[in-house]
Amino acid sequence: MNTTEAIKKLWKEAFGDSDEFIEQFMECYHTPDRALFIENEDRVLSMLHILPFEMNGKSVGYMYGVATAYEERGKGHASKLIEQAIEIARERGFHALVTIPADEKLRLYYERFGFKGGYRTLFEMPDNFDPGTGNSESDLLSILPLREIVLPETGSQVRLKWNG
Repeated sequence: MNTTEAIKKLWKEAFGDSDEFIEQFMECYHTPDRALFIENEDRVLSMLHILPFEMNGKSVGYMYGVATAYEERGKGHASKLIEQAIEIARERGFHALVTIPADEKLRLYYERFGFKGGYRTLFEMPDNFDPGTGNSESDLLSILPLREIVLPETGSQVRLKWNG
């Protein structure tokens, strides 16, 4: 199995998204330089993507599709990838790395890396693709500042405009 197919398989396992959604993401937004993963032979054990967006005129990396195979959880794979993503985002000159944790437990997990927030999020995508949770009411953005950036007021809405 090639890496692209292995990413699709883990995505399906972790998120349960439709094949059509996964194909749309892979075809329109996935590129090798945006994907970080840990693999073992022909299997992706853990992954994430760093997608280019703009927030208040500043470039940010959106950490998306963070997933670890069920039986590999608790082994530090995702933490290792997040630390890599932070370094890559700095190298690429992003002002911040942002993500939308799926729940409160994950929000607290991301806080350990310095992410702050809980900002309501509106995506501006060229094809109305929804890279959030699928429920805009629960799309609460967490932000890790990497360069000088003014954080939005608590509870305010943040617009993320596709910059790819």
